[in-house]
Amino acid sequence: MLSMLPLTRRVVVSAPDQHRAKAELGAHLLRAVDSFNFYSQLRILDSAGYEIVRINRVEDTNGAQAGAQKSSVRRAGLDVAKVPDAELQFKDETDYFKIAMRLKPGEIYVSEIDLNEENGRIQEPLVTTLRIASPITDAQGSLLGIVVANLDGQRIFNWARALIQGGAPNSIDFSLLNQSGYWLTTDTHRSTWGWLLGQPDQTLARQDPSLWHVLKASDSSVVQVSDGLYLSEAIYPLQAFADAPFQAVTTAPSQSLSQELTRDAQAQRWISLLYLPESVWLGGTLLYQNWVQLLLALLVLFVAFVSWAVAKQRLLRQHMMRVQSDHAKELSDLYENAPCGYQSVDGQGVYVRINDTALEWIGYGRDELVGKMHFSQILVPDPSRPQTPSDQTHLEILKSRGAIVDYPMRMCRKDGSSFPVSLTAKAVYSEQGEFLMTRTTLLDVTQRRLLEDQLREQAFTDPLTGAFNRRNFFLLAEQELRHLPRSGQICALLCLDIDHFKQINDRFGHAAGDLVLKAFAQACQQSVRTGDIVARMGGEELAILLRTATRQDAKEIAERIRMAVENLAIQASERSVNDGGVIRLTVSIGLVCIDPHSEGLDQALSRADELLYEAKRSGRNRVVCEPD
Repeated sequence: MLSMLPLTRRVVVSAPDQHRAKAELGAHLLRAVDSFNFYSQLRILDSAGYEIVRINRVEDTNGAQAGAQKSSVRRAGLDVAKVPDAELQFKDETDYFKIAMRLKPGEIYVSEIDLNEENGRIQEPLVTTLRIASPITDAQGSLLGIVVANLDGQRIFNWARALIQGGAPNSIDFSLLNQSGYWLTTDTHRSTWGWLLGQPDQTLARQDPSLWHVLKASDSSVVQVSDGLYLSEAIYPLQAFADAPFQAVTTAPSQSLSQELTRDAQAQRWISLLYLPESVWLGGTLLYQNWVQLLLALLVLFVAFVSWAVAKQRLLRQHMMRVQSDHAKELSDLYENAPCGYQSVDGQGVYVRINDTALEWIGYGRDELVGKMHFSQILVPDPSRPQTPSDQTHLEILKSRGAIVDYPMRMCRKDGSSFPVSLTAKAVYSEQGEFLMTRTTLLDVTQRRLLEDQLREQAFTDPLTGAFNRRNFFLLAEQELRHLPRSGQICALLCLDIDHFKQINDRFGHAAGDLVLKAFAQACQQSVRTGDIVARMGGEELAILLRTATRQDAKEIAERIRMAVENLAIQASERSVNDGGVIRLTVSIGLVCIDPHSEGLDQALSRADELLYEAKRSGRNRVVCEPD
């Protein structure tokens, strides 16, 4: 389930809110490890094998834990702790990482039980573990990383001991061997984990070949030796996964699910071995008779089988109850504290459910909304994002369509303010087709709207002067010219160019030139009317479209601009002071009236540009327009 959480994906792909998402995910993992005692470790690894988040269950004998952030819950001397970022490791060379990175979405890899390694070395003191790994993918199925859960091997061994040994006396020695004959755990002096600790001779196959041959050949056996009796029973630790609602794979995920799961469960085979000294199992000379020995062996096997079956069913039932309880709590936590708002309203539009996130957004209490308030008191149309020409509410649209996606609205807070949200909803119907309720997801799009506005401004505005850019000027001006024939009005076009701008740049520097351009554009914007279009066409040249202006109106505005520019006094920099004080400038202007019936914008700009250069040739600092 962790591998499919959007929160997990945001942490792995380094989303903009990764720091907050990482903290939230760490809290979820802490609760998971704390709730399920078999977990000794939970980790999130990226596609390079680096640990992004890691939660450990560690023994805390002195009441302190260095270098980790503790949870608020402790049990039996155990702490659940989040490992600091500085102590996270690369696990790209481990077998479980390489295998898990080849899995398909939804598949799970279960490793063999072995010793835990830290920084490439076996951890001291020895820690046994069994790993379960699953891939993390995005919505398109691309691999982003893996989730790894380490199960406490000692707890698994204790479970096996309780299953096999039951209430037998302490004089009975218990051992657990893997399918290669190495000791995993034992009450005797023998060394465990020989194949990992450089002791390849520490196997039952080497030390007692005849006994090993009998144990390996059968799932249940009784072997009498000179000083006692061995009882063996095969254990398949992964058999519990056979009924689980997920896919389990080994290193060859090409087989079918049922074949793969069966082979995986059968592949990991342990042999439990009970040794009964002669003094324990011999009660008299009668026990030396073959038929009595056979009867005893059958009885022991029967009792062991019944105990194993009963214990397994009890453990599975208890485990499923815990899992269901944990899942219910986790789902409730995910619903209430999701990064988006969830709400449901009934057929009349009255709130029936809303999560904590949405309540925090709007400042209401749950008892103020549920069963009392209509959705229209909280969700109102967004006038800046009209959806349909009708006056239908989103609930009416939902009833007719069954679902709506990314519907823009505004959500009202208790203090009277509001903010933009994106609404996605699905209708719920009865078996008779009657509309019952809606299930709605709300996303706060405030930051997205701000970004859209910024991008829109950058796309249509000259960054230096704040005037419209050339592209936006053509869009707005052509739109205006299309409306003129219907209105019967005319408009005028001005082309403006600063006189001797190159000399200003050469004399005072380009920084001063930028200040001149800003002041020039500002003077033009302050001299025109509201609704007139001022744009920088390039360099020191501006164009102004005067809407619904007669020739006389245009002349007066152009002259007002010329005088405003002539009166500018720009103190650019220390360099300009040393070079003669303030910067003075003038402007030449070409003016034409546009007849939308006979010409387009390009022709009007060409005529105004010719008049601009006529003003330049006539001495500059003047307005030149076509004769009446």
